[in-house]
Amino acid sequence: MAHSEELHERMEKINFFKSWISAFELIVAILTVGMVSINCVKEVLHLFHVFFGG
Repeated sequence: MAHSEELHERMEKINFFKSWISAFELIVAILTVGMVSINCVKEVLHLFHVFFGG
């Protein structure tokens, strides 16, 4: 009985880490998308200035 309890605890720890990792990956993905979209906006504004002499 003690052995299966130990295994259960280990599984809980693994699941805890998995949920943390997935949350971290989600944050990284959001930041990456944010950085890319900011760069795109900067490029568009730059082109706008070049073409319209603003």
